[in-house]
Amino acid sequence: MDKDIILKGIILLASYLIGSVSPAYLIGKYIYGFDIRTKGSGNPGTTNAYRTMGGKVALVTLIFDVFKAALGAFLGNKFVGPEFAPYSGMMGILGHNFPFYLGFKGGKGVATSIGVCAYIAPKVLLFCAIPGLIVLFITKMVSAASVTGFIFLFLTGIYMYATQGLSSHVVVFIIISVLNIIRHKENIKRILNKTESKFGVKK
Repeated sequence: MDKDIILKGIILLASYLIGSVSPAYLIGKYIYGFDIRTKGSGNPGTTNAYRTMGGKVALVTLIFDVFKAALGAFLGNKFVGPEFAPYSGMMGILGHNFPFYLGFKGGKGVATSIGVCAYIAPKVLLFCAIPGLIVLFITKMVSAASVTGFIFLFLTGIYMYATQGLSSHVVVFIIISVLNIIRHKENIKRILNKTESKFGVKK
């Protein structure tokens, strides 16, 4: 039992540390010479990387952020089991959102959440992505699309709880959807005020 707890603790910590590696911040600081948190929206994620450093950096950021969180879920699945994978994946998201070396001020967790869901529940990801992409096509707002996707993820978690009972998937779906919606609260205010930036418009 003690060894099992230690193993789980190591995997959770490793997943957090892997998730805390921020390509948008590191590329901005060591290649472009600025802190991305002081540019554009201030978010060290894909959209702000696009606005401040261009499409190539944004693509690198997106791919890295997706895979680093998926790696956390993979480690949990491989060394403990499929029911633990959502928790280790969530730690990757938390590492991205709250990196210790940046004063716990990181990204919002959209790409990392996509990575985790792609590994632990690809059908759920597709179900939530479709309405999000429709909203993106209509509004050209990445934030509106993200919030829409996480609303559907929250509802999916509630539905799974009602029909299947409590599980690690349910817990993680609800936690990461609520967390992401909260971290988009300023975006939601700007959407309601019709001042939110649209994709493709650089600041």
